Amino acid sequence: GDVCSAGLFGDGCVTACGDAAANNYVADADIIDNTLCTYDLVQGCTDQAACNYSADAEEDDNSCTYAATGFNCDGTCASGLSAITITLMDSGDGWEGYSSTPYLTVGGVDYTMPQGSWGSMTTMDFAACVDMSVCQEVFYTIGTYYGENSWSISDADGNVLNTGDGYVGLCNESPAYGDVCSAGLFGDGCVTGCGDAAANNYIADADIIDNT
Repeated sequence: GDVCSAGLFGDGCVTACGDAAANNYVADADIIDNTLCTYDLVQGCTDQAACNYSADAEEDDNSCTYAATGFNCDGTCASGLSAITITLMDSGDGWEGYSSTPYLTVGGVDYTMPQGSWGSMTTMDFAACVDMSVCQEVFYTIGTYYGENSWSISDADGNVLNTGDGYVGLCNESPAYGDVCSAGLFGDGCVTGCGDAAANNYIADADIIDNT
């Protein structure tokens, strides 16, 4: 029953600047077009850490943009990080959009697939940059229809680093949506060793247990 505006038209509509900080601000404009705004000071991004920093800007206009986590502004991996591809898969309609959305967390960043009609959302790739010199742990947050979820993580050469499916989310005795579960490890910093305390080569702090 909610009634919402669906737009305006007509010769009587006033199109004007809607930024109160501008010197030509029109408070009762019907249609906002801030490209019409004029300012006493040169507008732009004043944050030197931003990708679109402007040395000429005299006043920040909230237009600053920043590189995604792990990336430089030109889309390459930041120094010391390596490119990986995270491939999320589903039986057909994505991960997101239900009562509880599942996520895969890699390098501290959450990834999920948008919901789509059946058959339209089966695979989605994400580019990421991570520090391969350490041991990276992958986490899965269980959500609705977790049994339809799976994933694969590979390096720039196509070598598979980690794979899994939504059933890893059943890590607790009484699993519930929103539980965060370890989904495996990868990286050159992971220590693989014997996890049997009775063995003479037992490694107490091994990341990956291999009792062979």
